[in-house]
Amino acid sequence: MQGAGAELLHALAKAGSTPLDSLSRVLEAEGGDESRFLERVIELGLMSESAAYRIYAAVLDLPFVEPLGADIEPATLHKVPADVVRSYRALPVREDEYGLVVAMANPFDLLAIDAVQEVAHLPVEPAVCSPRELDLAIDYHLRAGGGVERLLAGLTLDQVDESAFANPQKLKEAAGDGAIVELVDHILDIAVRRKASDVHIEAGAARVRVRIRIDGQLEPHLLLPRPLHAAILSRVKILANLDISERR
Repeated sequence: MQGAGAELLHALAKAGSTPLDSLSRVLEAEGGDESRFLERVIELGLMSESAAYRIYAAVLDLPFVEPLGADIEPATLHKVPADVVRSYRALPVREDEYGLVVAMANPFDLLAIDAVQEVAHLPVEPAVCSPRELDLAIDYHLRAGGGVERLLAGLTLDQVDESAFANPQKLKEAAGDGAIVELVDHILDIAVRRKASDVHIEAGAARVRVRIRIDGQLEPHLLLPRPLHAAILSRVKILANLDISERR
């Protein structure tokens, strides 16, 4: 990482409670290397990981992404072969009007950018993220092979529609469906990996919204079809040894 220097120091000092001179000493101790500097700031507890890299992205005028919690479309993920993703630590997260947004360990790595552009046949928009989270995200998303979309494809919504769940036995059967089990495991896995303090599963008129609380702030995670609500909640209740027939 390069090019932020004094602007990064001032931005971090302004956003947090650590004096500028203290941050300057940390940067100097890391030999001026901005990557090691940010990691050290996080290790010392001077700022949360998400906040530090969000500020760094703003200083560089680049997108900020949290790839571990991103719901990456399978078509987007498949634009870059797994060996290229791993070799260059560059994970495609979404497409927009400008090209392919790619979470990168080093957004200035021209070799990585060229390699991704060559295989994806799209312009690459480098995005800033935590290198630690990126490595976890690469392992997670490549292992998941499409994540939530793959799980939802295994469900027939009329099999889990909560209107049919007056019977606790049917609720239990729906909660034990393999795809529902994997979906809830996915939600909890992401929450643990991102060190969330709690998970909110909220039913709307047409969608179920899943949010996780990180550093005191609720962040959107997933939007799911409304008919899945009862089965998801029942699965969570089973994991918590609660009565699935009880409703509030």
